[in-house]
Amino acid sequence: MSTVEDLLIEAYSNWDDAEILARTGRELQSRTRLAAAREVLARAVELRPDGDPDSWARLSFAQFRAGMTQEGLETLRRGVEATGSDDVRTALAGFTNDEAEAEALREVLAKSDRPSVRAELLAQRFFRGEAEALDEMRTLQDENPDDEDVGETVFWVMFRGHHMGAVEKDEVRRRTLDVLDAKSERHPDQLGPVVRKMMVLAALEDWEGILAETQQALERFPDEETLLQHRGRALRETGDHERAAAALNRAIGAKPSFAGARTDLGKTYEAMGRPDLAEEVFREIPVANPSYGGGRIALALFMVRQERWDDAELLFHECWDSMPAWMRSGLASNPDAAKLMERPNIKKALEASE
Repeated sequence: MSTVEDLLIEAYSNWDDAEILARTGRELQSRTRLAAAREVLARAVELRPDGDPDSWARLSFAQFRAGMTQEGLETLRRGVEATGSDDVRTALAGFTNDEAEAEALREVLAKSDRPSVRAELLAQRFFRGEAEALDEMRTLQDENPDDEDVGETVFWVMFRGHHMGAVEKDEVRRRTLDVLDAKSERHPDQLGPVVRKMMVLAALEDWEGILAETQQALERFPDEETLLQHRGRALRETGDHERAAAALNRAIGAKPSFAGARTDLGKTYEAMGRPDLAEEVFREIPVANPSYGGGRIALALFMVRQERWDDAELLFHECWDSMPAWMRSGLASNPDAAKLMERPNIKKALEASE
């Protein structure tokens, strides 16, 4: 059994051991305990700046996920300088908004023969819209079936590629599930492979599979809110609304700021015919997690589903200007958002802002 409390105790009991701090910090980052992860990983790189390149990368990811974009970029630049690592260079090439900096990094990385570096560069090309990179990624995985880092990158390409309509379900299953199972077996205390498997099963709409997997996984990670969220969503999809609400409330209890679980709980109450409870939950999201930009838009989309158009339009106007570009683009595929953006007042405001 591995809990967040176990990780924190291990980290703070070994405050001068860079190796232990690197390992626990990475896992805290994976479990979205971002403040603790930043503290632990910052200590790890302070103790051994030229040691573990992954600690620099994970520290930056914890900063990016908390909205600390400039800090994350600076961490990657310091990591490149301290370690000379191609892995850190690859991360910086993917995150920097400075195209000249990214291109200079790619020129250096193009000389690398490491499969993991090639995989990351191919992924970046694919996400920039270069469809041919997908075939090259398939070939790279076929040539390196046992490389964990390649398998990790292939997962993200397959998962996002499926949502983009570029990858069929059968290929997602074939190229990810066995790889994730093998990694989980090799690293039984790591949550990451387990959660990524839940993501794949959700994309495949294998709700019974999620229920079976989460039941086992929660014996190993009993306080993990992401597993509870996946379980709650699967219970809702199979019509077991009462147990779904219980699982999602457990997730919120484990991490009160967890906006995703609150969103799913609100939708569960909607499915139960309790819009009054759903509205309470949706209104709690921006209060429980003020830094989460999607809190007010989640409430706005609830109002759309309730056909409370004046409320929906007001909330949309309040949050649109401050919404990051990636969140705006994500709304394009949301049917509730599409209805809202077709409203005359919203269309007029959006056209004026272009």
